[in-house]
Amino acid sequence: MSNELALVEKVELRLALADTDVKFESALNLYLAPILLKFSSSDVAVRNQINKIVKYLLTRINTSNVQLPIKNLINQVKSPNVGAGVDPTVVQSYTLLFISKGLPRLPEKERLDLIPVLIDGISAMKDVIASRMFNVLCKLLLDWHPDDSQKSSYLSSWNVNESDQTFLIKKFSEFMLMGPVLPDESHNIPQNLTFPGLSSSSVSFFTYQAGATFDLGTLTNYKKAIVRFSEAFFLNSATIIAIIASADISTSLANEADSYLKRIQVNYESKSLVDQLIDLFLGDSERPPASLYLQEKIMNFCSQSHLAASSPKAAQLCSLGLESNYPRLKQSTIKFIKWLSTAMLKNETRHDQALCKTIATQLRNNLEKEDSTNTTQRRFQYEALTVLLRGLKVLEDCTFVIFLFQMMEHDSADLRSSIQDAISALAPLLPQLPSDEKQKLMGVLESYFKEVPTFETKDNILSCRYAAVKLVNACFPFSDTRARIVNVLAQTQFDKPETLEEASKGLHPYYFSLIQNIKLSESKMTVDFPDFESIVQEAHHIDHANIGKLMTFAWRCLVMQAIRGCVTVIVPDQQWEIRLNNALEYDEKVKGLIVKELKRLDCTPLQLDPHLSVLSSFLKMQLEVFISESSLEAGRQLYQTLISSPRQALCSTVSSIDRVKAMLTVSLSDDVLLYASKCLAIIASQDTLEEENLKSLLTSLLSDDQVMATSFLISQLVLRGKQRLVSTELFDEVLMKIENYINSSSSRLHREGLESLSQLALYGCLGPILTLSSKVNSYKRTFVELLLPLVKKLNEKATIAISCLSLSLPISDTEYLPLIESALYGTHNSKQTDFCFTAGEAFSILAAGAQSKVVANKLDIRDESWSPPLEHDDSRLPIIMDTIIQACANSKPALKRAGCIWLLSLVQHCGHLKHLQNNLGLLQRSFLSFLADKDEIIQESATRGLSMVYEMGDAELKDTLTHDLLSSFTDSRKSTSSGYLHEETELFDPGVMNTGDGSVSTYKDVLNLASEVGDPSLVYKFMSIAKSSALWSSRKGIAFGLGAILDKSKLDTLIANDKRLASRLIPKLFRYRFDPSPSVAQTMNDIWNSLLPNSKVITDNFETILSDLLTNMGNREWRVRQASAAAIQDLLRHVSFEEYETHLEEIWTMAFRVMDDIKESVRVEGNSLTRYLATTMVNKISSIDHQMSNDSKILSQLVPFLLGSNGLLNDSDDVKNFALQIIIKLARSSSILLKPYVCDMIGQLTMMMSSIEPQVVNYLALNADKYNMKSDDIDSQRLAALGSSPLMEAIEQLMNLLDENLMTDFIAHLSDAVKKSVGLPSKVTGSKIIITLITRHYIISQTHGDDLLKICMSQLKDRNETVSKSYAISAGYCVRIASLKKIDSLAKRLKAYYFEAGDNEKLKLLSASASESISKYSGDKFQSIAVSFVPLIFVGKHDPVKEVSDPFTKAWEDASSGGSGSVKLYLKEIIELIMSHINSTDLQIRQSIALSIIEIVDKLGPEIGSLSNYLGQLYEILIVSLRGRSYKGKENLLRSLVLLSTKTPNYLHQTENLQIFDQVKRCILVEARRKNKEYAIHSVQSLGIFLGTFPDEEMYEEYLSLIDSFIQPKPKNESDMDTDSEDDATKSNKKSKDARLEEMKIQLLENQLSALNLAEPNRNLCEHIMKNLVEYFDDSRYQQTYKTQLAIIRGFATLLKSFEILDDDLKKQMFDIWFTISTNCANRENLQNVLIAFIRATSEFARVCPAVSESCKKKLEEVASLEINSVVNMEVSNALNK
Repeated sequence: MSNELALVEKVELRLALADTDVKFESALNLYLAPILLKFSSSDVAVRNQINKIVKYLLTRINTSNVQLPIKNLINQVKSPNVGAGVDPTVVQSYTLLFISKGLPRLPEKERLDLIPVLIDGISAMKDVIASRMFNVLCKLLLDWHPDDSQKSSYLSSWNVNESDQTFLIKKFSEFMLMGPVLPDESHNIPQNLTFPGLSSSSVSFFTYQAGATFDLGTLTNYKKAIVRFSEAFFLNSATIIAIIASADISTSLANEADSYLKRIQVNYESKSLVDQLIDLFLGDSERPPASLYLQEKIMNFCSQSHLAASSPKAAQLCSLGLESNYPRLKQSTIKFIKWLSTAMLKNETRHDQALCKTIATQLRNNLEKEDSTNTTQRRFQYEALTVLLRGLKVLEDCTFVIFLFQMMEHDSADLRSSIQDAISALAPLLPQLPSDEKQKLMGVLESYFKEVPTFETKDNILSCRYAAVKLVNACFPFSDTRARIVNVLAQTQFDKPETLEEASKGLHPYYFSLIQNIKLSESKMTVDFPDFESIVQEAHHIDHANIGKLMTFAWRCLVMQAIRGCVTVIVPDQQWEIRLNNALEYDEKVKGLIVKELKRLDCTPLQLDPHLSVLSSFLKMQLEVFISESSLEAGRQLYQTLISSPRQALCSTVSSIDRVKAMLTVSLSDDVLLYASKCLAIIASQDTLEEENLKSLLTSLLSDDQVMATSFLISQLVLRGKQRLVSTELFDEVLMKIENYINSSSSRLHREGLESLSQLALYGCLGPILTLSSKVNSYKRTFVELLLPLVKKLNEKATIAISCLSLSLPISDTEYLPLIESALYGTHNSKQTDFCFTAGEAFSILAAGAQSKVVANKLDIRDESWSPPLEHDDSRLPIIMDTIIQACANSKPALKRAGCIWLLSLVQHCGHLKHLQNNLGLLQRSFLSFLADKDEIIQESATRGLSMVYEMGDAELKDTLTHDLLSSFTDSRKSTSSGYLHEETELFDPGVMNTGDGSVSTYKDVLNLASEVGDPSLVYKFMSIAKSSALWSSRKGIAFGLGAILDKSKLDTLIANDKRLASRLIPKLFRYRFDPSPSVAQTMNDIWNSLLPNSKVITDNFETILSDLLTNMGNREWRVRQASAAAIQDLLRHVSFEEYETHLEEIWTMAFRVMDDIKESVRVEGNSLTRYLATTMVNKISSIDHQMSNDSKILSQLVPFLLGSNGLLNDSDDVKNFALQIIIKLARSSSILLKPYVCDMIGQLTMMMSSIEPQVVNYLALNADKYNMKSDDIDSQRLAALGSSPLMEAIEQLMNLLDENLMTDFIAHLSDAVKKSVGLPSKVTGSKIIITLITRHYIISQTHGDDLLKICMSQLKDRNETVSKSYAISAGYCVRIASLKKIDSLAKRLKAYYFEAGDNEKLKLLSASASESISKYSGDKFQSIAVSFVPLIFVGKHDPVKEVSDPFTKAWEDASSGGSGSVKLYLKEIIELIMSHINSTDLQIRQSIALSIIEIVDKLGPEIGSLSNYLGQLYEILIVSLRGRSYKGKENLLRSLVLLSTKTPNYLHQTENLQIFDQVKRCILVEARRKNKEYAIHSVQSLGIFLGTFPDEEMYEEYLSLIDSFIQPKPKNESDMDTDSEDDATKSNKKSKDARLEEMKIQLLENQLSALNLAEPNRNLCEHIMKNLVEYFDDSRYQQTYKTQLAIIRGFATLLKSFEILDDDLKKQMFDIWFTISTNCANRENLQNVLIAFIRATSEFARVCPAVSESCKKKLEEVASLEINSVVNMEVSNALNK
């Protein structure tokens, strides 16, 4: 046998000989670890023997309660002392086995102390050992509950190294992924298991290697313990553990983990954490991906992490998330994709672009494969795709567009908006597509328009058409012909309204520019039109119902192509179409440019057919459209083309004569018939048509009664010198039919007749030069006579016809011309504006004849080689002009109005003539007189006239006119005498445009604008631009409104060339747009929109505008201040925040200044501005990543400003309240950047609490009594409102930003705020802040308890009870963290409040409230400080005032268990407190002390005698306190002395205490002799109680004499005894008086019985009691009730207890008493209770005195015979049977 084996056997013997648990435990301490170490022996026999010993030990350990040497075993596991090269695994395994057996046997504290020991070095162990050690650790953690106050110190105090921390975090996080693992059927632990996110090796670590299995309940408990431990131990380092736990299937664990995550500061930018979570999400070859719930949590985490967004695995994350069937994970993935795109916008890299495209492609593939019925999932994916596509910077092909259109065709209607969003996201990228891809895209889009939709067309296709139109407009330039054709083809009756709207925008340059301006930043909105030739080329391939619309657009493109590079009245604004159409009718320049362009097009061959020119092709198509559609638009455009085209181009149209002629016989509208006639006349008059055919056509038309067409053709023939083809007979017939038509009752024939007459007269067919018939003069007279009545009836066509007819009259005519002029002059009464303009045109024809521009416009001859045979004589112009000017000066309103319009017409149509050029000054003065007119059309006409007059003059004359204009505004003498406009002229009726300070003058402001800019002459252009809306709304006034466009063009050029002018004009004009007067604002807006329509102007001139506005916000004139405030808000909306960041302080200063303006409307604008600024800045701070922003600069300006005199400290309520709102918004943002300002902000908000409370509430609280209310109830409501206040919420949000570094400063600010606050809300807010600080921010506040308690103590004596109570409560919380020294100071103060309050009841109540709060809210801390507060609480709970005693009582209940233990524990301190204040002058305090002593004696009961150390003090206290006069409550002191005496008779009978006994007796007697009736009745009873324990003959005599004074009736001249002090009214109430007397007598009877020592009854007392028992029945002072009867019977029964020792005389008296009782209490009238008491007393009397048993029996039988009720009968039966 080896020595090693022998040694082992000896140890085994020692263990076996340990016959007791103590010996066995000692042996284990010595041998267990060395025995287990022998498993490493190389000797097999030794190892086998050790195996046997281990089995023996396990058996014996399991059957005993011995403790194992755990620390030694743990040390052996960590450092097994084995030989070199020997594997210690077996030793460690068996050692761990015994550790797991021994741990449960240790006390809890010892077990928990082993946690850091187990952790130390665990990371260095082999897996098989570490797994078991980990399992042991988890078991220990089940009992581990951290102390909140020490959470932050565990890590440092346990001194755990970093590798062990890392190991534990890893294993804890893996354990969180575990699921239940149960043994298999063979009771073996399963192997090769995996769980989501967990590999088989990791599962094996926790189960197989550790030798453990877990059911669901055990596993959840372990996980909860790990979460608790991780939060306390690792703090923020264990975020991954909390994230995994938050996805656990156990709701309670998940909620706990969620709370943990909210309490810590999660670092979303931790690389290790992000990588771990992503790897967990994705899984790998060894471990599957995490569960769906955890994947959702991880995805939500990644959606807040920049590192996750930049991870190379982001694409995999998105792919897995999108492919999931778990909707919430899919939603989270979309959220991550949006976050990803946002992050990429800030960090543009190729990788990001590739990532975007990769994920987008995944989405596309997924959508193509996925079931289309899952609408919700598909919507999520489309949303994600939209976000990704927006993140792309370059698109290589149009694959995504084609895919989205395919999806729109087939997906459900619910998804269309999502798909449309995705298509819109691609729109900005499509213009940069390669050309071949763009063509491919165009082909796809055009495919939707190849067929015209019908009723049967699917809604999906219509949606595709809409999307296609939007894409075309967004991606292709306006110059793209195919794109514009798509817009044309999209306008069918079956398309959606939105499609029609979008398509019409695509054909309008202004609205198209708005669409594409989203991504363009050109300063000028320039639009290139499609090439006219390309449209004509494309039109040849189109067979569509919308060919007419295409021709219209082509014509407009032709016009724009013609005027390209020239300044004309046509500009691409909202009225582009109207301007174009009217320019073609009125503007000579435009007409000339079109003629020139058409000539060029006539020479340009068509690519499809070189033999055909572009113009000829277009004319052919126009004719086809007009003939087929017969539309007015087509006819007007065809006519415009025909009259502007070269002669040779019209030759190709001759073949269409018959078809056009055929149109005349069809039912057409008047206007279409007019254009058909005009077009036929132009085509038929061409040289290519033979003369015979022409004659035949004329004859044919006339025979068909087509008089108008015939007249038009004759006119064209005369123009071309072919009048020979018109026979006299034919012409006479035409004139005759015209006469008949004019006389016709048919309105259509009448109009045709007038049109025909006008046409013939204009072209000279009626003379005076050419004479086509001898009857012409006769017909002319007839026509004049026919037309004059019509003119007087205000017939417009007749008016034009007669003015045209005047061209055929010779100038020398004195018969008809004056008649015509007079008739026209008589039409001034017309209220129709258009007729006034018509009359003006007629006057211009009469004045200038053929030289009038009206004649030129109506002739519309574009070929300069042709001219009608008319005379050119303007000799009547001076006469007519003077007549009109006189009309302008007339006092008749109607004539003045007509005169203004006539004069404007004269200037417009005859301004080129010399006579008008020579009289410009006169014309200006005439127009000036109309500016003050209240008629808008007159104002605008005068304005336009002034502008025209100004432009007609040379430089010298312009200066003169400008000076004259300024004089009319500024020279009051001139303006008043001349009737011109001046500054005080009211343009509107009183009250219509009231602004608070009277009416306003638009023209004055226009003049001011021009003057401020420094160029008064600009007023002409400004007025022309501004005042044209009414002219544009007038059919005839449009011709004049067009002139304003030219003024605008000139002003545009002036501004562009003169930067100095622009820098002065733009700021002024910008401000005027926001003038308080709607009229002024509208005027200036018109000027602005005309001159500077693009927002680029604002950004380019931002600094200049801002400076001007800031300056004018302090202007003396309120209108300027208000306009500036409104304008600056609009200005800031046009630029980024960074643009004005440096001006913030100045902007805020002026904003607050206008908020406090004297004018209300200015204040309103100021308020609006500050609201905008605040919202902008708060949004800025809330939305931007603070790591990348300059928000700290913003706050450095904003917060001090808001907290200063311009904000919260401002005297203005408006300013103050709004500053408050801003601060609340800032607080809600919870931005970390607010940290430097938290202290100031909370301080100011605290003080503001009172100022925001309505004053009426404060008034009501102060005057509550007047309204029958309690101020406490009102204060309660105020407190409730305070709790839900947004300010309180803001303060709590700000407090979340506090940290240890800020606490000192914060407490100083809080203290200052509390001291300065004057109202209840502010004061209470301070207390709430302190409570919040301690409950929610314990860690950072725990070292500042003394300072916080100091604040509370300073406010405890506040005059308002609610405030003092609130600080009492907060003081209770502060006790948790305050030092003992400070707490002791508080206790002393509360004692002083209570005992030194005097008459101030509030101080006592405050002491009570504070004591209650401390016991309630100080938590565990109270046990360590109870000695300072419990004595006060104990005394206070006996206070006679209920409001004071109740809080003390609650505090006592919290502080004690309710038994005598607490009294005994703090008896010394209680007695010391009592002794200190027993002599208090406050009688209530003495009463409280007395009641306290009573409770001490009562609670301690028999134990009081054992407390001899304190009895002497108690007696001394009470004897001393009883000295002096009687008072209310003194009876309690006396009662406490008597009670103490009766409880401690042995103490008083001791020799050394006899002196105390004598003092006690003497004191009680003295008090009993007091004369105060109210007190005496109590003191006498106390004497009686004392005598019951301490009988004394002398004292009995004194007692009986005293008690008789209360029992015996008084003589009649004395008042009866009455113990109360109620008034006479109450005493007069006999019933209540009787009740009180009866109650007193019963009490005195019972007291006498208490004074009776039953062992040695005093004879005199017994006789006295017996006497009273009988006399009570005979007292006639009151009516006795059952109460007296019961009291007498109880007294009799008490005497029976001493019956045996009574002498015979007394016994005889007892019988007499019984007899008296039986007489009064054994009748049917007595109550059941009385009868039962009598029966029992009688039964007892019979028992103790057999001599009377018969009498008693007889009486009982007599009672039984009464048959009162079963209860009484049963009682009698029981008594008789005894």
